[in-house]
Amino acid sequence: MSTPYGPVLIDHFRHPRNQGALRNPTISQEGTNPLCGDRVRIELRLDGEVVGEARFTANACAICVASASMLTDLVRNAPLDEVETLLVDDILRALDARI
Repeated sequence: MSTPYGPVLIDHFRHPRNQGALRNPTISQEGTNPLCGDRVRIELRLDGEVVGEARFTANACAICVASASMLTDLVRNAPLDEVETLLVDDILRALDARI
């Protein structure tokens, strides 16, 4: 049986990167899934037009935590114009998700 929980996704869930709050973030955004109650907050510190630091906090399922972990990895040190073009498919591809 196929499962969305591949090794990269499981690793990001068990060992999340960039987890925790930033002191004085430049940008922060929080979202909640009204169906399941998952809650994620992403915080960024900008250095000009580049994301210098990215962190997240979450009270969420494995897929959501792994996705936030991967997203913060993808945007750290990235120019804002690249960050603005990221799609959900980019995160799923990076996680090697099978959904």
